Amino acid sequence: MSEKKDAGFAKMETNANSLDLGRLYGAILDDRRLVIITVVVMMLLGVVFYFFATPIYSTDAMVQVETNAGSALINDLSRLLPDSQPKSDAQIKMIKSKLVQFKTIQELNLDIEQEEHFYPLFGKGWARLTHQPHNMLEIGHLQVPDTMLGQWLTFTVTGPKTFQLSFDGRPLVNGTVGQPATADGVSITVDNLQAKDNTVYTVRKLPIRDAYDKLVAGLSVADAGVDTGMLEMTLKGENPLRDQKVLNSIANNYVLQNVQRNSQEAANSLEFLKQQLPLVHEELDRSEDKLNAFRQKSDSVDMSLEIRSALDTMVNLDNSLNELTFKEAEISQLYTPEHPTYRALLEKRKILEDEKTALNKKISSLPNTQQELLRLNRNVDSEQEIFMQLLRKQQELSINKASTVGDVRIVDYATSEVAPVFPKLSLIEAFAAILGLLLAVTFIVMKIMMRRGIEGARELEEQGITVYANVPFASNQSRLASIPILGNLSKNNKAKKSREVLAITDPADLTVESLRSLRTSLHFAMIEAKNDILMITGAVPQAGKSFISVNLAAVIALTGKKVLLIDADMRRGSAHEYFGFNPRKGLSSVLAGQQTVSEVIHETEIPELQVITRGRTPPNPAELLTSKRFEDLLEWANQNYDLVVIDTPPVLSVTDASIIGQIVGTTMMVARFELNTVKEVEVSIKRLEQSGVNVKGCILNAIVRRSANYYSQNYSYDAFYTYEYKRHIDKD
Repeated sequence: MSEKKDAGFAKMETNANSLDLGRLYGAILDDRRLVIITVVVMMLLGVVFYFFATPIYSTDAMVQVETNAGSALINDLSRLLPDSQPKSDAQIKMIKSKLVQFKTIQELNLDIEQEEHFYPLFGKGWARLTHQPHNMLEIGHLQVPDTMLGQWLTFTVTGPKTFQLSFDGRPLVNGTVGQPATADGVSITVDNLQAKDNTVYTVRKLPIRDAYDKLVAGLSVADAGVDTGMLEMTLKGENPLRDQKVLNSIANNYVLQNVQRNSQEAANSLEFLKQQLPLVHEELDRSEDKLNAFRQKSDSVDMSLEIRSALDTMVNLDNSLNELTFKEAEISQLYTPEHPTYRALLEKRKILEDEKTALNKKISSLPNTQQELLRLNRNVDSEQEIFMQLLRKQQELSINKASTVGDVRIVDYATSEVAPVFPKLSLIEAFAAILGLLLAVTFIVMKIMMRRGIEGARELEEQGITVYANVPFASNQSRLASIPILGNLSKNNKAKKSREVLAITDPADLTVESLRSLRTSLHFAMIEAKNDILMITGAVPQAGKSFISVNLAAVIALTGKKVLLIDADMRRGSAHEYFGFNPRKGLSSVLAGQQTVSEVIHETEIPELQVITRGRTPPNPAELLTSKRFEDLLEWANQNYDLVVIDTPPVLSVTDASIIGQIVGTTMMVARFELNTVKEVEVSIKRLEQSGVNVKGCILNAIVRRSANYYSQNYSYDAFYTYEYKRHIDKD
């Protein structure tokens, strides 16, 4: 038996912890008002957020990356590779590189942040909605010590053109608009200030890397189409004019670096020529000075035609060799020495060098004076020709550098959308509705998972406990589980009613009908009982045992049987509240010997129903119940009434029910729907059985018909259905 019960408890625990979709759907239907209210409230909050949120605008620009035929062929081949990446990836990374972004940050002072003080949450939105004058602060320069980088400083407007910069309440700089101000290692220049006195801003100087990370995080660069070479840059922010300047600066810096990269070879050559031209010019001057000095010394001014011819030939050979040297420098960047073009150049150089060697042998046969004169003239002419070649090359490279366009151009400069991209009322309302639905469903799921009460008679029957009745919750049963409150006593010594007897006020109610069914079941259950005394008890308070006792007694009395209702809960009994009786005279007075039974019996609206209230609260209720007077009272009541109904305290709270149960003939346990657990009922029955009390069965009270139980996979078919009376109106 114990193993069967343990298995049953384990099964119920599994059912309680599991949540099937049907049960969840039914629970949502049960709490649909909560779901609707939550969704509506969240949507109203969404409307408030829409009006007070700061608008965000989208700004975009477009650049084009042109490709030549050679690179296009390479891109087509690379596209066939398995691990190939889009050709635009390199350009996107270049746009987001520090090379481009650092220039933009420095140009626009993006490492300087400023925020105007508003009231928290709604201050900024309220200022925008009420069209308050827009303040303006433009800081052209801000320099702080390294320890203050990233720290917020307080900027306070002290006058029409004056301000104060402070840190942690300590003034740092007092300055004037348009003039640099420096103090304690802090330097600031305010270009423009339009704000009222005492307007407060917070400003800070960011490390350039933090400013870069923040800028790149908000910058989006993507292909405008597949293999179009068009890149679209997008920046979102609350200041569209500032975002336009930022995007235009990024686009210009991107194009500039591309042009600089394409003209880098010419720039390097120009730099080399700038270094070499002064040296060649100095060497030419020295050669001319030597030639003039030799002529003055040798008194030789003219040269013969033969020497002049040899000199011209030598100079031409030197010029040809110099030109080959320039060509070799260019060809070496394109070809290897084994290439035919490179080999042809080397062969031509060898021929010229051989001719120069033969000419030198011929010149060596001339007199020494003629040889020296020829050598000096050759040096002057050669160096002069080299100098002129360098000048021409410098001019060519300068023109080449100036005319370099690059393969990137700006197609569309930055423009901002007129309407903000955020907030969007439709999206916010949709999100708010979904969020409200999720919150409501989450609450419902948590409530279901935390619910441990009895949800059906089957849970009790699986433990071998007979359920005699399923009593639904009555709409006017609102004070069923409330703590009794005494009313004011009237002159006729009766208390004001705080509850109603449902069997009298609404006999057609479904709850009363279920009690009639219980009346029939009790008729057969009490046939073999030792007496006609019925004890109604419960496991814990607020189970509704008093409600069941009072209405069951009324339902039985309405059949013509003489019924006595005894409120044996001398601590917190509430039977007197249903009839408006004075609770001061009752059971405790009889058991204490202060009054007789006839003095404490109250008549009710039902002639066959009489009531004995609890009486004054005694200090020793259990001792009074074990007295001989209580046994004599029950014996007298059993002889003079067809049925005696006793309402007792909860079993798990006090021992009164165990004492009374030894005398009565039938005992019924009341368990409340979703309040009491099966374990509580099981322990209560076990405690009564240990005292020799046989519990006949259980009454499941205050059942609420829930869709969650109907749609659940563990649905029990012990639900109740309304079968109302049909009222006919007879016409005369």
